[in-house]
Amino acid sequence: MATPAQLSANRANAQRSTGPRSAEGKSVSRFNALKHGADAASITLPGENPAAYQALADAYDETYQPPTVIQRFLVDSMIRADWQKKRLQRLEDDLIRKLLADSPDASLLDVMMSDTPGARLLARTQRQIAAHERAWFRAHRELVRLANCLAAAGVRPTIGLRVKLASRGSGRWKSSGAAPNARSVVRRSPT
Repeated sequence: MATPAQLSANRANAQRSTGPRSAEGKSVSRFNALKHGADAASITLPGENPAAYQALADAYDETYQPPTVIQRFLVDSMIRADWQKKRLQRLEDDLIRKLLADSPDASLLDVMMSDTPGARLLARTQRQIAAHERAWFRAHRELVRLANCLAAAGVRPTIGLRVKLASRGSGRWKSSGAAPNARSVVRRSPT
């Protein structure tokens, strides 16, 4: 436990230490703890082009035109998996170049079989790439399956609510109807 003198010294130091004050200092320090971007508020990391992400998202939206919330989620999952896979592929390329440059006499197989931190990072990166590919294909398979089920059932894909109008009586649900064209038109911002 801290002594009263230490507590007062800590309080005095805390008053003087307020972090960066300039806009430039704040923009630099906001990424101090960034390790991998998994918890980032923005899908794009520093050095990545937000317009490229938006172009990718727009291409998916144009291709799939998801009319329901579930389909929107699946398309968003595909976009995220595709973007993160591309990010990791750039990292994989850089890692391979660096590992081969550090060991000029070794082949790629020799480098990958070594027990160096770089080789372990490369193996982990390749596992993550494969995981993002699997996530993309799972979302795509589910999106196709859902579209086929809706088409086979003759269901027009709209978003609606079902509300039980009474807690007594026949116990039947009455539909509140659905929006005539409830296709999601919200665009995701990369920030």
